[in-house]
Amino acid sequence: MRIIATAAICLLVMTTATSAAAAARLQVAYPNATIDATCALIDLAPGDGHTTLYFLTSAQPFRTVRGDPFPPPQSIVITLTDGETIVVPRAGVVLPLGSLVDIALLRVDVAIPPASPSLITFDAPPAGSRFRIDGYDRDGATASVAENARFVSTRYLIGDRDAAGLGGCLGAPAFFEGSLFGVVSDCGPQRAPTITLLSFVYPFLERHVPNLLVRPTLR
Repeated sequence: MRIIATAAICLLVMTTATSAAAAARLQVAYPNATIDATCALIDLAPGDGHTTLYFLTSAQPFRTVRGDPFPPPQSIVITLTDGETIVVPRAGVVLPLGSLVDIALLRVDVAIPPASPSLITFDAPPAGSRFRIDGYDRDGATASVAENARFVSTRYLIGDRDAAGLGGCLGAPAFFEGSLFGVVSDCGPQRAPTITLLSFVYPFLERHVPNLLVRPTLR
């Protein structure tokens, strides 16, 4: 059974952008360095005079590999494909405890929601299946990398080719059959990317994104 949270999705075809791409650029600035990454909008919740947006990314821009948090960043900025920027407050960064799960949730209130969130699935692609990673190239243009699932476990999936051509590929969303199933947690040069599966972080998402599973579509 596949659980898919209802929302609209916008597809990328290689380096061609659509009106509202799934991937958004993320910059986390510290006094001595700025970390470039990618994130994806997975849910929005209308409130009293505002809408709360929930973006998903890697935890690595915010903590060490041992799970120790970095000092508070000077700024956290999301840039959408149309150039609109969203500043995330420090209190809007939600991280799991420990270092086992490489995922981060970014929560921010806006007056007008910028786009529809991606469809998501908690089913991992089977080994040997084809999927894609959405992000940006080194010049800032939207881009996608096609991959084959070389290895799949309950925690992560490994692709079959280098995805380092995507700029700031940490946290980039991975899609299978039109639905986001995980985010990139490793994308070093000359090695296949590792994808953290949403199925593995289901309890974390259920706890911190209240509306994500309220109206699921079962398929």
